[in-house]
Amino acid sequence: MMRSIVHSLRSVWRAFTAAPVWCLVTAALGTGAIVTGWPLLSIPPFLVFLFVLYFFRSPWRETPEDPDLLYSSADGVVVRTGPCESGVHRAGRAQRVLVFMSPLDVHRNTAPLAAVVDEVRHIEGKFVPAYREGMESINERTSIFFGTGEGTVVVTQIAGILARRIVCRARPGTGYRQGEEFGLIRFGSANEIVFGDDWEIVVAPGQRVRAGLTVIARKKR
Repeated sequence: MMRSIVHSLRSVWRAFTAAPVWCLVTAALGTGAIVTGWPLLSIPPFLVFLFVLYFFRSPWRETPEDPDLLYSSADGVVVRTGPCESGVHRAGRAQRVLVFMSPLDVHRNTAPLAAVVDEVRHIEGKFVPAYREGMESINERTSIFFGTGEGTVVVTQIAGILARRIVCRARPGTGYRQGEEFGLIRFGSANEIVFGDDWEIVVAPGQRVRAGLTVIARKKR
């Protein structure tokens, strides 16, 4: 019981620190409306305040660590899977899983495997809807390279029409545990996970996944 309370308080605090300006402004507007005798006018800002806390929530999760598994780096719905081009894998080919996050999904991103970050690459781009075909190659995005060579797993945080800010705390040389958070994206967006042919994809388009809990690929034997 006590552990659940501590985790809930931690989630609320992390949500607040992810968007302190939104929280403070909406809370102040709502409180001001009540103090000045207009309680009904406090409803809209308080609703926005609650939505911001909900959007930036950080649910407690324990990832079962396993080097033979790749976990989803994001909550949402799988929209595309299969072969793709890659600049770091053999013959320029790899596999990918693309996850779309709606405004109602948890937007915190986690490491799909235990590895050291080799490179972080930010690319300026557009802000077309994250569910549109081909948006992963034209939208603003940040790619995090976990590991090196053929064993590299690349997670790309992709901005959407509402997601105007990608938060990436990963830095080259930093080691991450499997399921450990490395960043988030603010309001509707997507994650693309790219990995080599030595993995077998075990999810399909339309399937819901959760960061650090849903297995998206298994190591081939």
